[in-house]
Amino acid sequence: MNKTDEAFLLEGDIFAPLIAGLSSDNSAIRSATVQHAFRSMDRAAATGTTYGASIVQSLCDIVVTHMFVESDFPRKYGWSEITVGRQIFEQLGRRLGRASDESPERFEAQAVPSTHVFHAPLDKTPSFEVEVSLRLYALETDSVSVSECCFSGANFSECSWHYARLTNCDLSYCNFIGAQLGDTVISGDLSHSRFREAVMSCAEISADITNAFFGNVDLQASRCVFNKATGASFYACSLKGADLHGSDNAIDLSDAVVDYETVFPDGSTLERKHYDDYQNISTKWGEVLFVANRYQP
Repeated sequence: MNKTDEAFLLEGDIFAPLIAGLSSDNSAIRSATVQHAFRSMDRAAATGTTYGASIVQSLCDIVVTHMFVESDFPRKYGWSEITVGRQIFEQLGRRLGRASDESPERFEAQAVPSTHVFHAPLDKTPSFEVEVSLRLYALETDSVSVSECCFSGANFSECSWHYARLTNCDLSYCNFIGAQLGDTVISGDLSHSRFREAVMSCAEISADITNAFFGNVDLQASRCVFNKATGASFYACSLKGADLHGSDNAIDLSDAVVDYETVFPDGSTLERKHYDDYQNISTKWGEVLFVANRYQP
């Protein structure tokens, strides 16, 4: 540890000013405070000490808490003020590595924090690694837009990300159970993730979904290109009005719910003849369940 790092550890209370800044009514102050918080995390991680690691964890706790506080801002300041939550989300994503425990079963219980490797600082190679636990359950950060981020293994159950854009992101081994992801744009790695009972209607998804679970998911009117789908399950998943053209032709859609407007991986649709509601229909992608009433956006 060099003298600069040692001096940083002796600076005194760095938390109170950050909490005050993140709680400010001034959006410029809140934004500047986010940048300062992550610079402090980088410096703490770079000390390579246990105490420095504890500072990183404490700072993570503070900024993640303010991602949740941010959800109250529309009522207080209007939608133009929703900036801090997005900044925090992106800054975290740039620094996080794969989760220490990549088993989805680890995050079955709601509100269970997920453990990640925090890489810092970003401007040095190699960076230091610190393990942090993040509580991201029920996160509300609508219209977030991030790319090239890693949240592998995160617990995002019950989160609300309407209109989000998550491009080229590593979202493998994540828990999205009960999440609200309508009108989102998602690309990257969703392998081994769980989406049970999530709402993803009108979404645009281009991703690897190897061994992902979409049981009881609402994918109505979505546009999906699942380029790798080995082992993925769509049990009781609503694909009414969904377009899967271009997806892995080996995808297994057994027990998924479809209608006349569902577009299968080869670009085909069901033959326009009479089917009874809840009739099982055999396709090259498995036996699907037909339900006639069209999705209404």
